[in-house]
Amino acid sequence: MAGVRGAKMGRQQQARTLRTVLKDPAPAGDGGESSENSKPDDARSATTISAVSGIRRSAASAAGRSGAESTSVSPTGLNLTPAADPIRPMNTIDLQTELVTLTTDGAIATLTLNRPDARNALSLEMIAAMEVGLEKIESGLDGVAVVILAGAGKSFCAGMDLKAVQDDPILMGDMLRRLAAVSRRIRRLDYPTIARVQGAAIGGGCGLMVVCDFSFAHPEAKLGYPEVDLGICPAVVAPFLVKRIGAGKARAMLLAGGTMGGEAGFDAGLATHLVAMDELESATIAFAERLAKGGPEAIRATKRWLNELDGSLDDEQLSKGAEISAELIQTEDAQARLRTLFKR
Repeated sequence: MAGVRGAKMGRQQQARTLRTVLKDPAPAGDGGESSENSKPDDARSATTISAVSGIRRSAASAAGRSGAESTSVSPTGLNLTPAADPIRPMNTIDLQTELVTLTTDGAIATLTLNRPDARNALSLEMIAAMEVGLEKIESGLDGVAVVILAGAGKSFCAGMDLKAVQDDPILMGDMLRRLAAVSRRIRRLDYPTIARVQGAAIGGGCGLMVVCDFSFAHPEAKLGYPEVDLGICPAVVAPFLVKRIGAGKARAMLLAGGTMGGEAGFDAGLATHLVAMDELESATIAFAERLAKGGPEAIRATKRWLNELDGSLDDEQLSKGAEISAELIQTEDAQARLRTLFKR
C-alpha cells in the first residue's frame, strides 16, 4: 500500500509540487557537465528495443535481455535491416555499443540512457541514439500511454560529455544544438513523460529532468546547473527551467550556478516528487500506471494545449537558446575554463 507525504506550500516555493513516498517492497534501481531496471516477468509481455548510435562506431551484435524481445535501431540515414516481428515491424542494425535502450512493458515505455561507466554523460553518439529512440516512440508503440526517461547505473545523467570533443569547439556547439532538439522532442511527445532521477542530474542532465512533465528524485540526488562556473551559457536548458519553476527562481539558479541535493531540488521545483532512494523505481512505476489510466485523447489534447500556452512550441526561441550556447562555448574564456577542468 502506498503512503503519501503531502508537499508543503510556502512563499519560497512558487510552483505547486508534490512530495510522494510510496512504500512498495518492489526493488529499486541503483542509484557538471561531465567529462566523462526493470526486469521483465515471464508472465508479462515486454518488448525491448535498443536504440544505438552509428556515429564513429563499428558493428557488433547486441544481446537482448532475458524474457524480452530485443532489436537494435540505428540513427536516421543508415541502412537498416527489417526485423522479423510481423505485428510491429522494427528496424535493426548490429552495432558495437548500446547507448540507449527503449523498453515497453504494458502501457509504460522506458527510454534509458545506457552509458553507466560515464554516468550517462551525453556524447554525440548518445544524443543520436536518443533521437532514434524518440523517433520510435513518436511513430507509435502499441498500448503505450506513458514514457519514463531513466539512466542506467548510479547516475541519471552527469551532463554533456564535452571532454570527448575538447579539441573541437564546433562539435561542442553541434552537441548543444542536438541536445536542444532532443529536449524539444521529449517535451512534445503525446504521452506524459516522467524522469526517474537517481544520483546526478547535472547541466544538460538536469535539463532532461525538467523537460519531462514529472520528475522523481531522492534526497541524496545531486541536481543543478553549474554551466556559468565553466564559462558556458545555460541557454539550452533555460526555457524549460523557466517553465518549470518560474522566471525569477530560474534566473537566480542559473546565474548562481552550482549544484544542490535532492531535497533542495524538490523544494526549488526541479523535482515534482521526492521519494526514498530504495523506492525510486517502484514509486515511478506506480505513478506511471496511474497516469496510464487516463483517457489517451484527453491527455494528448491537454499536453498539446499546455505546450502551446507555455511556449514549448516556439521553435524560434528554443533554437535561439541553442545558438547562444553554441556561440559562447567557442569563446576563449569558455575554452580556457574547460581546458582547466579537463586537466583535473
